[in-house]
Amino acid sequence: MDKPSASEQATAARDEEVQLYIKIAEMGNAFAQYKVGCAFWDAAGAAQDKAAAIKWWRKAAAQGHADAQAKLNEALAAGGDEFANGESVAVKKLRAAAEAGDAAAQNALGHALHDGTDALEDMAGAAEWWRKSAEQGHADSQFNYGRSLHRGEGLAENLTEAAAWYRKAAEQGHAKAQNNLAVALFNGAGTEKNVVEAQLWFRKAAEQGLPQAQTALGVALLKGTGGVVDKTEAFQWLRKAAAQGYEPAAKRLALAELRQASPQPPATSCHASGMKTSKTAENPKFPPVVESESRLG
Repeated sequence: MDKPSASEQATAARDEEVQLYIKIAEMGNAFAQYKVGCAFWDAAGAAQDKAAAIKWWRKAAAQGHADAQAKLNEALAAGGDEFANGESVAVKKLRAAAEAGDAAAQNALGHALHDGTDALEDMAGAAEWWRKSAEQGHADSQFNYGRSLHRGEGLAENLTEAAAWYRKAAEQGHAKAQNNLAVALFNGAGTEKNVVEAQLWFRKAAEQGLPQAQTALGVALLKGTGGVVDKTEAFQWLRKAAAQGYEPAAKRLALAELRQASPQPPATSCHASGMKTSKTAENPKFPPVVESESRLG
């Protein structure tokens, strides 16, 4: 095999450097965000993507990085119609369709504004477009608007409204909404506490492959939350979630398998030998299902 030329080696090193900068930029480092923007703009170590460059320069500029602000100003001034008002052509088309009442476009525009993808990050704008789409019955928008209300992103936090929108989306089969509704029901957050109904919604989401819900359902079946103990099925759900690389499921599965393989000895054997048995050792407890295993989507 021929040895790479000096030019090829330099290109490979530059590409590797850009990938490293991207990882650091995603952690919020302003200088790395600036460098990634330059890489995307100049096609140096990455395929040219001017919208991505502007996004990264905007993030760095928001942290006070002067060079990023200068690059951003130059790009917006030179971009003409493509980046007028800080939006790409694609986002402009989405906005036009959204303003015409297209629910799918309203949902997509909400994502673009929420994530700062090809557009200025605008949480309030994202929530408003998701609300418009949600009111037309768009399931993903109902979930997204509920999540905005839950997190207080772009509007005031309202757990009651959040739970109501999660339910609307959940009833349309949206897996993440089913999981988040289950979390709300389990905790009594924004809705009346109902662990039995919560387990039903966890099951619906689990059956669609959502690892958070599979883990929550597995732990619920291990503990008997909801009135049913079924260790065989519990292990099945935990294994499904762990197989997807969901770390909390893998940890919970390992602990459950260890406890199954090494049952606690009778308490009397410890006392007979003069040993003290802690309350935890006598009656091991799993952490609360929702707080530990089921994270909001």
